[in-house]
Amino acid sequence: MARYLVGSGAKLIIFSAFAYGWSKLIKRIKQLDETITVKVLWHGSLALNVEYYDWQMFHEILTMTYTGEIDSIGCVKKSLYEFLRRKGVPAEFVANRVSLPKETVQRLRGGKPHERTRIGLYASGDRWVKNYYNQLAAASLFEDAEVDCIPLTDKTVILSKLFGILLSGSYTNLKREKLFESLASNDINLYATFTECAPMLPLESLELGVPCITGNNHHYWQGTPLEEYLVVNRVDDCIEIFEKAQYCLEHRDEILRLYEEWKKDYYAESIRTVEDFLRV
Repeated sequence: MARYLVGSGAKLIIFSAFAYGWSKLIKRIKQLDETITVKVLWHGSLALNVEYYDWQMFHEILTMTYTGEIDSIGCVKKSLYEFLRRKGVPAEFVANRVSLPKETVQRLRGGKPHERTRIGLYASGDRWVKNYYNQLAAASLFEDAEVDCIPLTDKTVILSKLFGILLSGSYTNLKREKLFESLASNDINLYATFTECAPMLPLESLELGVPCITGNNHHYWQGTPLEEYLVVNRVDDCIEIFEKAQYCLEHRDEILRLYEEWKKDYYAESIRTVEDFLRV
């Protein structure tokens, strides 16, 4: 594989995330041609180092950056990029963005009004990082609401019965197009998680015309009015999640207007950071 990559004539090779064996591949690439630039696009945060796999891969990446075998780490988490730069580690910020097909947005945006409030809780599952049960508890405080969860778990079904939640959803993950349909069919989506880097789901939701609240663990909307509308400061406080969701619903049109303004400058920045990262 190393011989093939080197033989392609590439001047820059980018590894997206990291996997077992890639450290050996990079070492061999550098042995064959030390002039090739190797970069890693890292989608993780330091908080995830409590997980063995994340810790092992981050340790490998950082060690190989110190030895010069990896020339730069591209971070989608802005605060991690800023930290690594302060430590003297060659790092670059790569701003995430989403680009949905126009026909998809036109088809799904602005659906029919619902008889009851529809709340989406997606891409979570039974992992500590996703703060699933606090968000489910918050959703239960809405009167006459339906909560759509993907993926469902047995604990979700049991807890929903105990909390008196009208529940829908799927036990398996959906294809991306089907997920868009679910996102767009709700009045609000919840994504107030314990740790994030640059989550795609809130941007996808807003692109489809549905407000989505998040935790205070990413760089989106910092210092803008959207931060007040969309960001939960105490993500393990189900009351704050509920009240923020209510506040969002009351100001839906204003949120969507502010989002369209915000994304103009942000998306321009995203394009610039990607171009910079691709530069040798």
